[in-house]
Amino acid sequence: MSNFMGTERMLLVNSTTSQIFLQIDNSTTLSFYIKEFANDTVIQSIDYKVEKVSGRTTTLITDWTSVSITDVSDSIYSFDYTLSGVSTTDNVQLVFKVIDADGIEYFKTINNISVI
Repeated sequence: MSNFMGTERMLLVNSTTSQIFLQIDNSTTLSFYIKEFANDTVIQSIDYKVEKVSGRTTTLITDWTSVSITDVSDSIYSFDYTLSGVSTTDNVQLVFKVIDADGIEYFKTINNISVI
């Protein structure tokens, strides 16, 4: 949530599935409902990075990568991702950086990811 000049803005980032499964070394299509809904501001850009989590420490697996915002259907953004450099016992998280048309940055972390 961001608070700018007394207005509250909220960004909703939800997977279209209840659990996210990433198979190592195989492409997976991920779909997320992403919307700045308090003021319905247009999204200017969406980037994501993937990190391996071990306790309080994170290790970068994939640096910031842009998601296409041109092929959008009902605020659902889809992209393909191939996970590598981890094992099935590792914990990973997906971090989104969303910038709206007003230039406000939002960060959302998705950590309900299963590595298979």
